[in-house]
Amino acid sequence: MRIADTALLYVLLALGLNIVVGYAGLLDWASSPSSPSAPTCTG
Repeated sequence: MRIADTALLYVLLALGLNIVVGYAGLLDWASSPSSPSAPTCTG
């Protein structure tokens, strides 16, 4: 049970971090599309 709880905690942390980083990257790309760090895909 303890191992399952720890695994779930890590999964939730990873998902939350991925969402935050992805959202921040999206905002950065939308605010400055001409920056060198912007994705090359014009989508």
